[in-house]
Amino acid sequence: MDTPDEKGVAEAAGAIGPPPAGLSPEEERDALREALVRAEAQAVEARDRLLRAAADFDNTKKRIAREQAEAIRYGNESILREILSVADNLGFALAHAEQGVGDSPGGLVQGVERTYKHLLDTLARFGVT
Repeated sequence: MDTPDEKGVAEAAGAIGPPPAGLSPEEERDALREALVRAEAQAVEARDRLLRAAADFDNTKKRIAREQAEAIRYGNESILREILSVADNLGFALAHAEQGVGDSPGGLVQGVERTYKHLLDTLARFGVT
């Protein structure tokens, strides 16, 4: 099975191949020049296609890297927003404890336990266990 490169070489060789029989030397020379011009045009076209394919590949790599970075950033953003609510609840608990609101520490412990459970639930939602 021929690769695309081998096909291109075979086509170019066929384009240049031996000139038809019975031509004068000048006609043979002209036929060979025309074949050479066609082969050169094919080579330029193949090179252009190769350069375009390489540029497309490079652009695709850059786009994928950019999309991966955005996905990571937005993925981190959502988990951080959830954890921020846990941090807020802990801040409220500390402020409550510092002010000495209420006589029993049971309410504070219960609030911290709920906040801890909320943190564990949040982590589990994001696959962190």
